[in-house]
Amino acid sequence: MLNSAFNTARQTLHTEQHELLFSLIKLREAREPVLDYVANILDLNVARLRMNPDRVTTSSDGFLLNLFSCLLQLCSPFLNDPKKVHSTALQTVCFLPP
Repeated sequence: MLNSAFNTARQTLHTEQHELLFSLIKLREAREPVLDYVANILDLNVARLRMNPDRVTTSSDGFLLNLFSCLLQLCSPFLNDPKKVHSTALQTVCFLPP
C-alpha cells in the first residue's frame, strides 16, 4: 500500500517536472539556456564516474534521478517509435565520456 502510494507520487512528480522542462524547451528564447543548463549539470557531474566521487561537488542521487527521468520522457517520442527519427539524426557522440 505504502509502496504503491510512493510510486504514484514519484510518477506524478516526474510527469510534472517533465511538463515544466518540456514547456521551457518549447519556448524559443528559453531553449538554448535550458539546454546549456542541462549540459552544465552533466559536465559538473562527470566526477560521479569515479569509484568514490566527492559528494560535495557533485549532485545528489535524487536530483540526477529526477533529471534523467525528465530527459528520458523527452526522448519518449522516438524511443517508443524509432521510425519517427532517423538514426543518423541522433548524435551519439555526446554519450561518450570525455
